[in-house]
Amino acid sequence: MYKVINPKKIEIDDPQARQGERHAFNMDAIKKAPSMIRKIHKKYSNLSISARYKTFMLWYDSVMAPISAESICENGCAICCNIDVTICEAEARLLSKVSGKEMCERTVAGKTPKPETATPCPFLDKATAACSVYEDRPTVCRSMMTFDSHKFCRELTTEHAIISEPIVTLLILNSVRAYTGESTAQYLQEFLSESNGFQKSTLDIRQYFPSAPAA
Repeated sequence: MYKVINPKKIEIDDPQARQGERHAFNMDAIKKAPSMIRKIHKKYSNLSISARYKTFMLWYDSVMAPISAESICENGCAICCNIDVTICEAEARLLSKVSGKEMCERTVAGKTPKPETATPCPFLDKATAACSVYEDRPTVCRSMMTFDSHKFCRELTTEHAIISEPIVTLLILNSVRAYTGESTAQYLQEFLSESNGFQKSTLDIRQYFPSAPAA
């Protein structure tokens, strides 16, 4: 099965990270966390949570840039688009807005069961094996990367070098706490909690956007 580990090439230490874990976030972006949070709080406070969440994801990408550069993931693979894709309501509403797909409100009310078998992500273009909402893809998709060989992803049995949620969010919060202070980290954690994206229940993307039943 998958084993979530940090790639060996990632060498920068975070003094607040859990013992033995190393990573190389974009520290300039980490240090800009307070300004990013002010932007969310002031400019977007009167907008929807999905609009504010999009601002967070753009910052998240800048933080992850050095790690993304080490990834061997490429367009057309799509193996991870056929496993669980857990997202929060804010992400679902953003996806609905940018894609035009109607989000299942019964899911928000907790009335849509999780699919029993894995099916392709509803936003996967099956003809090209590409993501149709790539620029607005959920946080879990932005952080899911592999660093050794695609063959290990396909066989699903060998432990290999990947990194994903929730360890990435935890390490980012720890880095923000270490480099910009507790108050910034606390605000960021509260924002993510408000989005149902951190330490709260999330749902599979197929529950928010279920396929039409077979005729």
